[in-house]
Amino acid sequence: MTGKLKDETSTLTFESKLYKVNQQLLLATLNSFFYSNQSVIVKLVSRSYSQQVHEHLAAKGLAPKLYGYAKVDSAPTAYIMEYFDLLLWQPLD
Repeated sequence: MTGKLKDETSTLTFESKLYKVNQQLLLATLNSFFYSNQSVIVKLVSRSYSQQVHEHLAAKGLAPKLYGYAKVDSAPTAYIMEYFDLLLWQPLD
């Protein structure tokens, strides 16, 4: 497994699936040195995904903050982002 979070000892506990417009979204809890029982959204992506664009939009308040990602061979990449109300956000894709 490869990934990048601020703290390499981070753990994710998956709570439930969330569904919205053909995206694979999961509700999870993030625990690490920096975050304690932090509710997060995990987006599973099988295709290319621009972290830089996401971070640029997040800096302008147009996307949730991206905490990091995790990648396992032969599985979608999991992008970990701040929890948000799904009813208030619209996907760009």
